[in-house]
Amino acid sequence: MIKRNKILNWLGAGLSILISGCASMPNFPVFGSKPPVAARTTRPQPGTAVPAGSENAITPPPPAESPFPTPEKTKNTNIQPAGKAAPGSNQLQNTETAESGFPAAESWPMVLKFNQERLKWYQEKTRVWQQLHADLTETMLMPIPPEVNDCLHKAAALRRDYNLATANQPKAAPSAAELYRLDINYSASDCEPIRAQTAENLQAGIKKWQQTAIQEAESRVRGYLRQGRPQQAVQAYTDFINLYGPKAVNPDLSKAYELALKRLGRFREAAALLSKSGNKRGIEDEISRADLLMAAGSDQEAKTLYNDLNQKFAQTLQYQEWAKNQLYIINQDQNSDLFPVYIKLLGAYYRANSHQTAQDLKSELAQIQAVGSQAMQANAVFMAKKMAAVTDQWRQRQLNNLDELLAAGEFTKAGVLLDQLSPLLSAEEITNQRQRIKEAVDNARQQQIIDQKRQTDKEWRQALDLLDRQKYKAAITAFKGLFNTAYGAEAQKKLAAASNMAARAMRREAAALFLKARRTADPLTVEKMMLQARDLLRQAIVEYPNVKIIDKIKQNLQALDKQLNKFSRHK
Repeated sequence: MIKRNKILNWLGAGLSILISGCASMPNFPVFGSKPPVAARTTRPQPGTAVPAGSENAITPPPPAESPFPTPEKTKNTNIQPAGKAAPGSNQLQNTETAESGFPAAESWPMVLKFNQERLKWYQEKTRVWQQLHADLTETMLMPIPPEVNDCLHKAAALRRDYNLATANQPKAAPSAAELYRLDINYSASDCEPIRAQTAENLQAGIKKWQQTAIQEAESRVRGYLRQGRPQQAVQAYTDFINLYGPKAVNPDLSKAYELALKRLGRFREAAALLSKSGNKRGIEDEISRADLLMAAGSDQEAKTLYNDLNQKFAQTLQYQEWAKNQLYIINQDQNSDLFPVYIKLLGAYYRANSHQTAQDLKSELAQIQAVGSQAMQANAVFMAKKMAAVTDQWRQRQLNNLDELLAAGEFTKAGVLLDQLSPLLSAEEITNQRQRIKEAVDNARQQQIIDQKRQTDKEWRQALDLLDRQKYKAAITAFKGLFNTAYGAEAQKKLAAASNMAARAMRREAAALFLKARRTADPLTVEKMMLQARDLLRQAIVEYPNVKIIDKIKQNLQALDKQLNKFSRHK
């Protein structure tokens, strides 16, 4: 009911917005104004006094009602627009109907927006109603109430009408007044409570049906087992899993399935069933699991389980002895001088998280073992063993960390860690670990030398390849990078050879340009080529001043400068 009231309030508020929006539109009359056509008088409700001078006034209705008069009180409520706008257009039409005094509702932008919102709302409501109807039809758990069909038809009709209204089809759509009246009637009806209650009843019926079906499936498994038909019981259990999944299996059903497997001699499957965490029901079932594996011929697996069980039993007895000794110490040794020492040891035992605890309490342990009661001595030995185990675990973790540091080449960190471990290692272990670190460092250095040599060889081959492909500048740069390597002397020789080759190539290129210029008739082209040849010779002198042909290059440059001077005078 609260939800329905909210819908009514929302719808009324939307209509109020439309009314106020219309008041701000130019060229359109508003509620409470006089129509632009022949004057009409709105009759007052029976029994209502009409104030003087207000015969032609139209009083706006409450927000929860339609702003348009109902079809019973108004004739020709369908508004016929003079012109038809494009579908979905928000363009206002200036034509008004002489009958109503209002423009076509479909042309109002605010009305169009309101209709679009209501269309979305009824599209979703229709979908929900159709899904509910389909669920009722499919499950057949309850008859379809007539109200469901009625409300489904109402929602579908409103969806259709709003769709026509938003598509700007006034001839096919009902009048705005009729459409909003149907909308308000639906919102004020009991359709939404009917839908919610029907859906709730359907879910309750489905849940009840599922519970009944599961109980019947479980009964079939146990029934076959009581009848001495274990094979059928196993098949019924398999069908149950396929239908409802493993999560639906309760402990009683699992126990029945286990019993069926045992009767069929399928001991390994029964043992596997007991190994699942959800099926473990105590020490007795763990023993049964080991026994079943042994009966199935899996001796090694059974042996492992029996060893684990023996350790569990030993621990149980051990802790029973511990509790008995603690009780004795409280009753008999509480006033002795060793009791504070024992309490200190006990507190350190429960705070223990590294090797330091065992190291710091050696004197307390020795004192209790020397003059303490039998109960104190037994429990002190127990705590010493446990702390020693903690120490061993910590030491082993640190040794593993040491191995990881050596593998990663973190030799300095490995040395620091070894120093921290020294109090827990014997002199021989410390020597061996230091030797390992030294060997790792030597191996790393040797590998570094090998890697450097491989890289140097690769760079040498690349430099030679550049020289062979006449990439002189790149080859010269590569040879310079090899000066401080094993190829240093050879790299210097190759550098000199590469420089000579580069200088010769530039001299040849300059000569070719000069000869080509002599065979050219165009003065501008001649001058350009001669200048290019001069730039090449100057560049060779700057970049390769120590080559063997440097003097020839300088002579060529002088000759070229003379030719350029002559060419400039004649030009």
